[in-house]
Amino acid sequence: MRQMIKPFTCEELLANAIDAVHLHGGVGYLVETGLGEGGADALAAPIFSGTNDIQRGRIAAMMGVGS
Repeated sequence: MRQMIKPFTCEELLANAIDAVHLHGGVGYLVETGLGEGGADALAAPIFSGTNDIQRGRIAAMMGVGS
């Protein structure tokens, strides 16, 4: 089940982090806001526990799709 949830949540986390920085403008880059650190974490999230492409390959294998 984790293989199905992880790619979606990682991509949404990154999209939300980017939106937060855009919403707050230049203030979003300040260390005090924590948005920069959240953005860095969001960039790294797809790599933890296998990249999103690896997870998608596992999903396809579970479904019997692909090679």
